[in-house]
Amino acid sequence: MESVAKDAFGQDTQVIPAGGAGYKTVEVINGKADAYVHVTRIKKWDICAGNAIILATKGRMTTLEGRNIEYSASNDPVNDLGLIASLHEHDRYVQSLQKEAQQLKEEAKKS
Repeated sequence: MESVAKDAFGQDTQVIPAGGAGYKTVEVINGKADAYVHVTRIKKWDICAGNAIILATKGRMTTLEGRNIEYSASNDPVNDLGLIASLHEHDRYVQSLQKEAQQLKEEAKKS
């Protein structure tokens, strides 16, 4: 993950190792991190509460492509397209992660 962040945002980017999608989202909300980036498969039940909270604070959580994450019962419970959560400059983060988003999309088609 660190190499993805440094490639997308610059080599001086600080990556803070932490466990738990909810914790990482709260760190963004509390201003301790600018963004939470996830580039592997993740179950939607692990991110739904954080997504609701970040939306309530006027932030955004989307796939790396910038699409809203769908939680309806008819959709797959796994998000294969990565995610980005931020309070500010969300579109800039999405733009910076387009290469990674495309790779994840291609991998998801294969599986």
